[in-house]
Amino acid sequence: MFRLGAETWPEAIDGLSALERGVLVHAALAAFWRVVKTHEAFLALSSTALRSAITQATEEALTCLPSARWRVVSPLVQQGEGARLESLLGKWLDDYERPRPPFMVSQIEAERSLLLAEHPLRLRLDRIDTLDGGGVAIIDYKTGDTDVANSWFEARPRAPQLGLYALAQRAVHPDQQVRAVAYAQLKPGKVTVRGLAADSRSWPQLKLPSSLKDDGIADWRAMEARWSEILGAIGAEIAGGAAAVTPRDPKKTCARCRRQPLCRIGAPAIEDREDDGDE
Repeated sequence: MFRLGAETWPEAIDGLSALERGVLVHAALAAFWRVVKTHEAFLALSSTALRSAITQATEEALTCLPSARWRVVSPLVQQGEGARLESLLGKWLDDYERPRPPFMVSQIEAERSLLLAEHPLRLRLDRIDTLDGGGVAIIDYKTGDTDVANSWFEARPRAPQLGLYALAQRAVHPDQQVRAVAYAQLKPGKVTVRGLAADSRSWPQLKLPSSLKDDGIADWRAMEARWSEILGAIGAEIAGGAAAVTPRDPKKTCARCRRQPLCRIGAPAIEDREDDGDE
């Protein structure tokens, strides 16, 4: 479906779409850290100054959508979006940024290139932090649910972005070690962080699960090697033109695909029914 460029029919949405809300969250966090820049400066903000910084970042983010879009949306929706953004940022900053060791937000929307099995990829990393103890942390903002870390290392990995980002960052800066990767889940009522860190000095809230260690991923070097292996294999398939229809979980994937008219999975069953009719 991806190679065909096939898209589903757009749904009628009352208000802003999930994509637009995601854009606003990304823009608000980018605006906040462009001004605050460091963990030290963040901690130095008084409660009043912090609220003001969050409000300013939210107001700047709301301008990312064109004025023509806001003209067809109820003013109550725009007001509600502002309140939602402020709540999400406040929760994320207090619960997950404040407890971290010192860092500096060194790059926002960083562009990276990666050659994966001779297949070129162009990537954009939401955020790269330089860590006080050396190395960097890569953060990807998500406004939906995120998968647990174990699923990132399956043969058909879920949420492969962080693996690709870590490999791309290492390719561009081989002398700069990636020490942590994290998905910032910014979903109302479910704000959390999912990620992995090389050690407690890099990000104490993130650890390598024991289940990964049991699977042979005992340290950060082994983790990057596994990502290189499984993502490289997928890259080789794409470069080689493999086009088998192999959904990871047919029951779940096919239920939400909405591209059934173009799908080949049901073709054998249709042919069987036609053959039965001929008899």
